Amino acid sequence: FTKIAIIETVTVTGEVENFFTFSIVGVDAEQSVNNDATQTTATTTATSVPFGNISAGSEYVLAQDLTVNTNSANGFTIKVFADGDLESSTGATINSFTDGTGVGTPAIWAQPSGVPANADTYGHWGLTTEDITLTDDDSFGDALYVGDFIGTPREVMYATSSADAITDHIGKTRVGYKMEITNMQEAATDYTTRLVYIATPIF
Repeated sequence: FTKIAIIETVTVTGEVENFFTFSIVGVDAEQSVNNDATQTTATTTATSVPFGNISAGSEYVLAQDLTVNTNSANGFTIKVFADGDLESSTGATINSFTDGTGVGTPAIWAQPSGVPANADTYGHWGLTTEDITLTDDDSFGDALYVGDFIGTPREVMYATSSADAITDHIGKTRVGYKMEITNMQEAATDYTTRLVYIATPIF
């Protein structure tokens, strides 16, 4: 007779190492950002957002592309903040949109009001993102801006799955920074601040 051996359980195992790559890419001039009618006015790099010579009454828009390549099962979030208002060596500032209030609900761009003796209203700058899948969905709509990213991280990219660094709103998005001043904005050649991106995978 034939003997048969039955092994009831065979465990198959495997391991996939996690990876997460976040990149910032510069954007050329004359490119669209979140359907704003004003195209980018200069070229950025991964480490520079140069508004250049700013004239009163004109809108300036610069952008950077953000990409994420990850196998994180639960996605990731990308936030950005500026470590302060744009400030010159003389102490003059270009404040947050709008008129230094740091508005947190995305809003249509508005000119700074330019109220005499109220320096917060002389000029401002704001943030937008093209990502339509944020934790609060498509809160930035078309060409809407916030100002609450000064000193406080603001989410600009979010996904709930792995990402390929190519697919819009999952692995890739574009953020924009817009600035406008009045003729009362104090003259200076060295307005400066620093942007910090925080990339957090959710494994």
